[in-house]
Amino acid sequence: MKRLKSLREWLWPVLELLPTDKEQEEERLARDKKSIEALELSTASDAAVDEARRFSDAEDERRRGADQKATTYLAVVAALVPLIVTLATAVWDKKMGAAPTWVNMLGLGAAVAYASNVGVWAFRVLEVSITYRIGVSDLVKAWKSSEPTQELARQALLCGRLNQKGVNTKITNIKMAHAFLLRAYLTFTALLMINIVYFLAASLAPVANDAFDFWVSPPQSVLAVRRKTAPMECSGQLGHLGCIGPTLSGSAVRVFLPRDCEAQICLPRCTSEYFPDEGR
Repeated sequence: MKRLKSLREWLWPVLELLPTDKEQEEERLARDKKSIEALELSTASDAAVDEARRFSDAEDERRRGADQKATTYLAVVAALVPLIVTLATAVWDKKMGAAPTWVNMLGLGAAVAYASNVGVWAFRVLEVSITYRIGVSDLVKAWKSSEPTQELARQALLCGRLNQKGVNTKITNIKMAHAFLLRAYLTFTALLMINIVYFLAASLAPVANDAFDFWVSPPQSVLAVRRKTAPMECSGQLGHLGCIGPTLSGSAVRVFLPRDCEAQICLPRCTSEYFPDEGR
């Protein structure tokens, strides 16, 4: 079961959110609010304000980074649209590669599905969401208190903590977009490699078959070459055969044929010279 789930997750990532996750997040947020409100910052209040602002700025930086990545992914998807249209036209016209049409259509369909989900998750990142900032009312409230520096530090911490939920959601969405973009790239690469393999296989198959037939398959008719020659009758056979050379491989063969005799000779790995029966 785990292997099937892993395979499904690899082929098609799914964001699984349990009902308890939202409840736990709400409980943590309420608990953090109470902790921030009860925080005592009388010691080194200036340093506390700086750290609180740094924490709030870090959450803002995470938000901007997620938005920039989502914009980049949308640009990549927009660049893939003309390529997908061109490939689809080539497949329909049967002008794309040497692979079967159903293989190209299957790979192209998977790539289109992955690229579409990249756009969907990237648009979710760019959705308008609530952002918390220290406003005028917060500053007025801080300066009306007995310890304005401490109150300002609490407000900065609270804004950063409230922004965490939205930023984490953006980060999750950009991770999903990245996962689908990676699978779209791998699908295009696999489709290209499949067509290359089919092309090479179709090109090398005749050469491989010829080599296999030459070295493995026996010839239709074999005429043994001997050092001693013997005359033969002319009823579809040779009249006279002579082999010059110490070995069969690379030896020269001199064959005497009558003019009214037709014969076919198959001598593997033997250099043959055919002469009419001159001087017989």
